[in-house]
Amino acid sequence: MNRITWRLVAILLALVGLFVMGCGNGDDDDNDDNDNDNDNDQADDDAADDDAADDDSAECPDADGDGFTDATCGGEDCNDADDTIYPGAEDVCGDSIDQDCDDVADDGCLSWEVEAVTDPGFTCTDSANAWIKCYSIAFTPDGDPVVAVYDETNFDLQVGIRSAKGEWFLETVDSDGEVGRDPSIDVDSTGRIGVAYYTNDTTEIRVAMKSPGGNWKISSLGSVGGFMDIGGKPYLRFNSNDMAQVAGYKFLTGEVDYWQETAAGGWEKKRPFQQSAYGYGPVFDLDSQDHPGLVWQNEEDDYATRAFYFGYWNLETEGGQVSTIYSGPDPSGTPYHSFAFDGADTPHAFYALGLPMQISMATYVDSTWQKSKVPDDSSQLTGPVEARRDPDGNLWISYGSDYPLTPRLGHLVGDTWSFIDVLDNTASQYGKKPSFNLDADGLPGVVYYYQPDIMNGQLMYARMTGIPEVD
Repeated sequence: MNRITWRLVAILLALVGLFVMGCGNGDDDDNDDNDNDNDNDQADDDAADDDAADDDSAECPDADGDGFTDATCGGEDCNDADDTIYPGAEDVCGDSIDQDCDDVADDGCLSWEVEAVTDPGFTCTDSANAWIKCYSIAFTPDGDPVVAVYDETNFDLQVGIRSAKGEWFLETVDSDGEVGRDPSIDVDSTGRIGVAYYTNDTTEIRVAMKSPGGNWKISSLGSVGGFMDIGGKPYLRFNSNDMAQVAGYKFLTGEVDYWQETAAGGWEKKRPFQQSAYGYGPVFDLDSQDHPGLVWQNEEDDYATRAFYFGYWNLETEGGQVSTIYSGPDPSGTPYHSFAFDGADTPHAFYALGLPMQISMATYVDSTWQKSKVPDDSSQLTGPVEARRDPDGNLWISYGSDYPLTPRLGHLVGDTWSFIDVLDNTASQYGKKPSFNLDADGLPGVVYYYQPDIMNGQLMYARMTGIPEVD
């Protein structure tokens, strides 16, 4: 054959090969309902699929039949051999297994370990008296709790420190007179402990400081006056530079005083705010610039009106501003208040009024206070109320509940509240007058007064164990 003939034969053979490949085991005929490539897939616009489609369920199985495919091939089931493990499942507490596939085992499984800080016989004025505070709590950088305690029997200030073995040791810090009332404690980033407190006989505000391995150093911030055991109400916090800040009030003049620790170890007195009545019980928080926001209350119109005020003070410009959070009647006669900035430096004031008591939150937005009720439907809430900001910038508050008599916590994330009973016990006089703080991980520890009978009161410490629910 000539060259042209051979070329024609080659072309025909090539066409035959293409025809055979097109009619092989794969089936791509739009008029054919069958899938001949044996991969069990179906095409997007064709009942037959030549493995060009993306429905590869056979390659990513749901072996345990729980509705979620195996995470190893792109699914969401972190254990496809167990039908109790899948996204959205409820974690079983205490088994260290991540049932809901959120990479955290036992989240949402909260419990409390309870320890006695003092021996039986500790007394603290009855919870119906809002005026006297007996203890407060803080945490060291290592997560160990420290508690400032007012001993009503001996009229002195003690500080309780918890050992690594879970044992509490109480050290008498100041016994010079009737001292230790209304203690407020904090710990700086170096582990230095600071306690501000009121002396009933000399009507002073004092501050006790102790560095790790050192001794207690006590300073007086001067007399602030008082009446019927009421006066001073000091509040202490360390700023980001580990310098102590203290707020208090002068009982007879109504002045809200503010002291700053100096680099030389002394104190500089400020007086940012003054009201026509008295500025009772100032509490404060520091924003990201270390400027204080304070909340205090006044009784006005011959005690017929209760008012809560907020003051923000710019320490750099020495400028301050005051706004009214609430002014109106208070039938309870035992009001409580607290304050915290959130992670965006938005001020949040909390105050409790009424019979039965209701807790309100006021948030400062666009130069106005937007008020809402804290939506805890537990019966008969009681004080005191305390607020803290956690490392994520979210807010926690503590307060009490009469039925059962137990401390409670509220946790605000965004616009959503959740509530936790610190104790699950309905015994009378079980846990009242809670004070709380958050450790470096944002987990709360609570101290409270346990009084099974009039002679056997104890100060107790409850530590949260477990992990809050992961969003």
